[in-house]
Order: sequence, then structure tokens, then C-alpha cells
Amino acid sequence: MSDQKDEKKTNRRDFLFTATAAAGAVGVGAAVWPLVDQMNPDASVKALASTEVDVSSMQPGQSLTVLWRGKPVFIKRRTDDEIKKAEVEIDTLRQSAPEKINKIAVVTSTEILKKLIGAEVNNSSISAIVDDLVKKNGDKYYGH
Repeated sequence: MSDQKDEKKTNRRDFLFTATAAAGAVGVGAAVWPLVDQMNPDASVKALASTEVDVSSMQPGQSLTVLWRGKPVFIKRRTDDEIKKAEVEIDTLRQSAPEKINKIAVVTSTEILKKLIGAEVNNSSISAIVDDLVKKNGDKYYGH
């Protein structure tokens, strides 16, 4: 008979523990909700978040200026010649970009080395310095 009493107490204790935990979770959720909700944008901001412009009547070469959030947005319908010119310019940039990047890297490293060692540096001396650093530190830092 005492087994049944202990079992009933255990079941009741488990129920009270579960009910208390659930009530606590609901209370925490109710306390946190206003804090999270106040981080959402205001309704007036949401209303200004997008704008629609009818560009179907624009002719090639025509420009249009519209206001969005109080700032001008410039819309231009390009002509076929402008599109072709832009494509040529993009191709030119793609072809010359690696050369320019390498040149920037060498010039920047030369300037840094000038400041570090206080002497005039050229490409061959940069190579010598990198080789010397590789010998001292191994190849794990320089990708050799």
C-alpha cells in the first residue's frame, strides 16, 4: 500500500514540476516579446521601403529622376550605342585588372619595405627579402 502512495506522490510531483516549468516559459516569453518586437521597423518606415516607377513609356536615351526616401534616384534608358560602349569598357577593365592589381601589390610592398628598412628598394631586392624570410621562417607563410 505504501508503494501506491509513493507512486501517486511521484506522479503529482512530476506534474507540478512540469506545470511550473511551462508557466515559467510562458512568463519569460511574455516578458521578452515586447523587447524583440520594439526592434522591428516602424510602419512609416515600412511604407517608404519600396517605390514603384512606370518606366514602360521611357524612350532610349531618356532620363528620369524620382524621389525615394527623400533622395533622388536617377533612371536612364540607354541607347544601343551606349550599351555597346559600356560592354567594350567592361572588357577593357577585365583584361587590364590583373596587371593593375599586381602593380598595386608591388608598389605597396615596396613602400612598406622602404618604411621598414629605410632604404631604396626595387623588385629584385623585394625577391631577395622574401627569399630570405622563406629561409628563416619556412614556406608556411609565403605559399612557396
